[in-house]
Parts: sequence; C-alpha cells; structure tokens
Amino acid sequence: TIHTLKGTASFLGFTKLESIAHAGENLLARLRNGEMTLTPGIVSALLTMVDAVREILAAIEAHGDEGAMDPSALVSRLNTT
Repeated sequence: TIHTLKGTASFLGFTKLESIAHAGENLLARLRNGEMTLTPGIVSALLTMVDAVREILAAIEAHGDEGAMDPSALVSRLNTT
C-alpha cells in the first residue's frame, strides 16, 4: 500500500507525501529483508508515518494541497531508525 501511495503521490506532485512514503517504504523493506529487527522505536516511527500520511491526505481532500506540515524530521527519523 505504501508503495502505491508513493507512486501516486509522485505522479500527482505531492512531494511531502512522496518523501514520507518513500522513507517508510525503505524502512519496511529493510525489516522485510532481515536487515533490521523490529523494535519499539521502529514501531513508533511507522505509526508516526501513518499519522502523517493521514494528516496530509486529509489536507489534500479538504484544501487540495498537502498542508503546512514539514516532513523533514519524520523522513530523517524513518531513514535513520
């Protein structure tokens, strides 16, 4: 699902959503490939990603844009967790 969301966000020009989905997808891939072990910190980061995706989707639905959220801290967290 996150892969599809990433591609759709890219196609539609929603760069914040794309960057969050891309980082989340990479984290999930590292877990799936056994490069990482699931920890409470990773679960927390993934749940924060879900919340951010919901927030952005709600903004897109309500206003047609991604809103004012700055995704850089979350993207960094997902990339370094």
